[in-house]
Amino acid sequence: MIDNIELKNAIKDVYEQVAVPVRRHLHAYPELSFHEEETTEYLINQFPKGWMITRFRNSTGFVADFVVDTNRPTLVFRADLDALPIQEKTQLPYSSTKEGIMHSCGHDMHAAILLATACIINSPDFRNIPAFNIRFLFQPAEEVLPGGAKGFIDNGVLNGINPMAAFALHLSPELKTGQVGIFDGPFMASSDEMYVKVIGKGGHAAIAEHNIDPIIVASRLVLKIKELSDMELSGNPHVAVIGDFIANGATNITPDYVTMQGTIRTFNDGDRTYIKTKIQEIADELQSQYNCVIELNIIDGYPTLFNNHGVVEKVKTIASMMLDSQDIVPIPRRMTSDDFAYYSNIIPSCMIRLGCGSYGSGKLHSPSFNPNEECMKTGIELLSNICFYY
Repeated sequence: MIDNIELKNAIKDVYEQVAVPVRRHLHAYPELSFHEEETTEYLINQFPKGWMITRFRNSTGFVADFVVDTNRPTLVFRADLDALPIQEKTQLPYSSTKEGIMHSCGHDMHAAILLATACIINSPDFRNIPAFNIRFLFQPAEEVLPGGAKGFIDNGVLNGINPMAAFALHLSPELKTGQVGIFDGPFMASSDEMYVKVIGKGGHAAIAEHNIDPIIVASRLVLKIKELSDMELSGNPHVAVIGDFIANGATNITPDYVTMQGTIRTFNDGDRTYIKTKIQEIADELQSQYNCVIELNIIDGYPTLFNNHGVVEKVKTIASMMLDSQDIVPIPRRMTSDDFAYYSNIIPSCMIRLGCGSYGSGKLHSPSFNPNEECMKTGIELLSNICFYY
């Protein structure tokens, strides 16, 4: 068994010496999806010896392996690297130095936690404890389709290692610092994107009989899509919604076309297929009814993220070794999405929400997001214990 006091002291040291300075460096120098070149180089240069580093020629990010025995299975852990196109407003001393780019989703902390965990595992006091091989994925481009996870998988990050289980952390300001949140089952929704162009015949609004009004057609399509959101399908929540509607006419001008964008979110593959099929059918009907053209492009996004029951139960057991029962929080599933879903559709997986809330922490994806750095101690301890006790 591990001396818990010794582990907590090691975590305190690695938190102060590695996690905080690494997180603040990454926060000050954020990079957008698929452009994490400096982030990748920086993290590799900080990595402890004893881990084997692998890079891909056509991708940012990297893979780090701690090999116990090549004949044993592997535990897989993912951290994401990309920032968002948001102008920071926190006024922190380590605020983003990049105009219009900010780590406002906590990926800087995800990466710092995983690097600090690598330092714990690599230390002489603990390196002989893991029973399984460990693979850390420092993955680019979680924030935009097609997602860095898909590219990593296509590059073979899961090949030849007999992956046993996969894990990821995600910051949650809704939870108190020191808490973790876990959901058992389909946890985060699939996310598909809709792009629509309704082409009619513009003209003077006062002689509407000569026009084919694309605003009318597009509006009917929006309402029909809303009806799909309100339908009872498999019993799982689902959303189909238009979030962007542009009709560049005027007070007395009917435009030639309207453009729209929207999203489809589901927890069930049958619902996902049904909604996409119905939207195409509705578009075809409106096109015929109004003698217009509707260009509909639905882009498949991330699949549903599944938290495996067996993995969840093991994570809860391990978390209970370090946390009080009230700090292991059952949480609802989320209509948001994450490309960790790709791993969860291949390997038994668990995404764990890491409480980072405190006064002034702000919301995810906001310019004022300022998570409590102390949460990284909990993250490092939990991931280390998963490596030691799984």
